[in-house]
Amino acid sequence: IVNKANYDLCTNNIHQFFVTLFLGILNVKTGRLNYCNAAHTASFILKRDGSLTKLDQTHGLPLGLYKDKKYKNSKIELDVGDKIILYTDGVTEMLNESKMQFGVDRFKKILVPLKELGPEELVKRIEKSLDTYRGNTAQSDDICVFVIEYKK
Repeated sequence: IVNKANYDLCTNNIHQFFVTLFLGILNVKTGRLNYCNAAHTASFILKRDGSLTKLDQTHGLPLGLYKDKKYKNSKIELDVGDKIILYTDGVTEMLNESKMQFGVDRFKKILVPLKELGPEELVKRIEKSLDTYRGNTAQSDDICVFVIEYKK
């Protein structure tokens, strides 16, 4: 899928746009997540016990740069109740009034206490934390957070 998307972007891309991508295919019967990360932010798995697994394996450059680039994939096994947290770099690069970034460490710290929440409430709490951190500073980048909980 990723190789084909990359090839298509390269051959029909007169403006030379590129895109980062995280693509995951989850087997809902077994919990096996097969994923490819093309230069996107590293996603997290929030375990039921509050521990975090960072999916920091990268599989190549953004799509749309080199049409013959081949992308590989990685696999991870999810347990029932694990949550996949996907987000754009606008989350961790958000600036506050002191021009300090929200950062990955702060993001991880807010996730752990929220381990019991369902995906919708978890996203709402993350958004609230981001709004509080930003204060009166204008949003300067796109922000997207997506949470999936594995249930058998």
